[in-house]
Amino acid sequence: MVSMHVVRILVNAVEDAGVPRTVFIRATRLEPAFVQARDARLPISAFHELIELAIDLTGDAAFGLHSIERLADDALDPVSALVAHAQTLGESMRSIQESRRLLGDEASFRVYEERGKVRLRVISSEDEPPRVRRFMAEITVAGLFRTMVRSHLEEHVDEISFAYSAPEYHCEYERIFKGRARFNQPFTGMCFDRQLLMSAAPYPDVELHQALRIFTQRRITNLTTRTTYTERARQFLVWQPPPRDVTMASVARALGTSERSLRRHLREEGTSYSKMVDEALAYIAKRCLLDERCTIEETAGELGFADKTSFHRAFKRWTGLTPNQYRKQQTAANERPRK
Repeated sequence: MVSMHVVRILVNAVEDAGVPRTVFIRATRLEPAFVQARDARLPISAFHELIELAIDLTGDAAFGLHSIERLADDALDPVSALVAHAQTLGESMRSIQESRRLLGDEASFRVYEERGKVRLRVISSEDEPPRVRRFMAEITVAGLFRTMVRSHLEEHVDEISFAYSAPEYHCEYERIFKGRARFNQPFTGMCFDRQLLMSAAPYPDVELHQALRIFTQRRITNLTTRTTYTERARQFLVWQPPPRDVTMASVARALGTSERSLRRHLREEGTSYSKMVDEALAYIAKRCLLDERCTIEETAGELGFADKTSFHRAFKRWTGLTPNQYRKQQTAANERPRK
């Protein structure tokens, strides 16, 4: 799962590239309120879809590299602040790994030390589409290299490697990585002398860094304890591609628990799997109906209904409105003048 904080950064990057955020959000079918929800999360597969959409809308094949270039210093706070105010580069790297849960469930890189060298290896999956894999490699390596630049250590980086062929815009790699980028390498990441881990971070501040660590750990604890299984499972269901016949067992595996435990957690939280599925389908239906280009027939098909009539009945049961009534209600609300 990926934090909506990361999604908001993606939205900002698309806007910085010249595409109005309203156009991007409408194309994603994300509800604006969901985008702004602090603790909401997306399944990684849905985030991958947003990345591909962002690349298509911006028309920028090097969108990953350019996004890091335009990223504000405080965009990833408190993670950015932890990195900046650590005592050493090594502490900065540990801070990224310790606080990554605020940004997503999966680590983006791992640190290996061998023979006096440090290798930062980007973690990727064969399930990632090629453009997404390259985007994730670009933002991770460019972000790490940016940390080196701010510590004035970029000249000491031995190699910056990518486990894929040079793209058409390889000149951008040359510019951003100052001629150090190498392609068709065994791994994606960077390598430097272990001694650099003891180099000073950009703005070392022991007391501030400790306060930020406490704050970050508290946020992570709140995130993992406050977000209910119902909400986590619902978010997973909402972002599954058609057909949406997701089993309870597969949802439980995605949440790192057993089917029996998930059923017990849902019961304790006052709901059931079938009710949660209905809530997820209702959300998807509303999201589709907000897109004027999507017909009611297409929405019914998106949700797996055999015909429009059965979808009408289900939507009326979920919301108390027919699909047409809901669409007209939302159109009127959007046209109402704001005070």
